Amino acid sequence: LTIDILESAFDTLMGMYMGSSIENLVKITSSDDAFIDQELEFDPGISRVTQALEQGMSVYIAVDGYGGETGNVAVRSLFKMDTVHRLLLQINGTGTVVSPYQPFTDESGSYSLHPQNQSVSVEAVPADDGLFFGWSGDVNVSEKKFNLTISDEYHIRANFIENRGVYGFEDWKGHDFRWRTGGDVPWAPDGQNPFQGKYSMRTGAIADMQASSLSFRGNFNDGELSFALRVSSESDWDKLSFTIDNQVMGAWSGEVDWKIVSFPVGNGSRTLTWAYKKDFANSANLDAAWLDELSLPLSIAASLKGIPHADGFELLVRGEPLHRYEVWSSRDLRDWQKSSDVSMDNNGEASLVVPSKTDYHFYKIKTK
Repeated sequence: LTIDILESAFDTLMGMYMGSSIENLVKITSSDDAFIDQELEFDPGISRVTQALEQGMSVYIAVDGYGGETGNVAVRSLFKMDTVHRLLLQINGTGTVVSPYQPFTDESGSYSLHPQNQSVSVEAVPADDGLFFGWSGDVNVSEKKFNLTISDEYHIRANFIENRGVYGFEDWKGHDFRWRTGGDVPWAPDGQNPFQGKYSMRTGAIADMQASSLSFRGNFNDGELSFALRVSSESDWDKLSFTIDNQVMGAWSGEVDWKIVSFPVGNGSRTLTWAYKKDFANSANLDAAWLDELSLPLSIAASLKGIPHADGFELLVRGEPLHRYEVWSSRDLRDWQKSSDVSMDNNGEASLVVPSKTDYHFYKIKTK
């Protein structure tokens, strides 16, 4: 259904609504300028709305004047028979779907309507502390934003996960086995002027010819890591350095205010180290360095091992600390059933006792 302004002496706005009364109308679509994508010598101020609808639907059209303008208008409608499909979008996790707009609702959830072969932009946005983990259902796409050509009814789910690779040091207790702080004086949380949140990590108060270091060892995917740093030291002499597997990636000294830096990292086990080192004499400024808001492309792969147990046998799981995994079982390696959820402890370990069985069973682990 297309509704447009045939004739008007003023700049118009138009909206299409649905509802049972004027008090509970839901906007389906709206328009200010029908020719917004075209280059014209002047703005005719004409509005047009086009919307796919299902048989039996009733809609209301509202026309108003831009900036409070008033006058008479002539409205024209054009209805074209076409095949119309539903696009139902669901959310798994913490995030939102920003496109397409889903104005219709029934027992299946919210959905949009589209004519056959229409190209639709589909886009998801994760929460600030999360990651987008792909689309599933009738479409399997890893990108947050993609174009979908409508040829049938689609049921699609946007999947989000908690960003386990972001560290802000808000609740630092040093229990995560992947982190090590050392040198002559260790790093420690600092609540003064963090980059984000309430705390950052600050170097220890070291003397001349001493060092304070902080390191992280983990399993990485190919990608890019980033972190926020701040330095206040004797320029060119007392430095903060960052290394990956002992290879120097960057060094900073003098007065460096908070900034985010990024570096490529390869897949596999890697050790990241931040070290603040002083030379043989003199100090300047605050004589310290700070670290905050790390984003790390960590792998959440896990391993599974079975060992004998008095009540059957025990499954030992190693994976990403504090992450949750699913354990699945099968008798023939074809049909699998979920057995249990397991949560890793601070050391990235968990165990599950499986009762004795009269026949063989196979087990595998899935990431969530």
